Amino acid sequence: QFPENLIDLTAIAELETITSSDEMLRLGSNLTLTRAIEDPLVRARLPVLVEALRTIGSEQVRNVATLAGNVANASPIADGASALLGRDARLVLASARGERTLPLEQFYQGYKVTALGEHEIIRAIELPLSPGFRSFAKFSKRSALDIASVNSCFACEVEARVIRRCRIAFGGVAVFPK
Repeated sequence: QFPENLIDLTAIAELETITSSDEMLRLGSNLTLTRAIEDPLVRARLPVLVEALRTIGSEQVRNVATLAGNVANASPIADGASALLGRDARLVLASARGERTLPLEQFYQGYKVTALGEHEIIRAIELPLSPGFRSFAKFSKRSALDIASVNSCFACEVEARVIRRCRIAFGGVAVFPK
């Protein structure tokens, strides 16, 4: 069903920001994939995310596509979603009623079904900044410009050669990224 009204959010500069603290990196929902890939702060603090974003579409697509759009599409094989799940990301959801923060792992509820409420938008994506090993992998029939058959993100926090915490996310193995 096609919506009765569409609203273009691309001119809202507030939704294109990148902010950082010692514990968190916050990416505005209108931030293009290219801008995230090229941002020195994102490159330095989240190289695994940059690695994942480079696998999405062509350069032309990355110039207009957003990470929030990749997440909101709710595709089972969304490369960005798997990379964010591996990083324990949270979504900041906003509407006229206010804001709420939701762990990304609670956002997907079924095939192409999300917890996004009526009149709600993804305002930002928050990623915890913790030390450790991170890796992203995408497997597809062709090496370039192809959607994934399966993708994964591994994020392990290692202390004194012992894995203290590990998150593993996969796309393409269920009806939504897990």
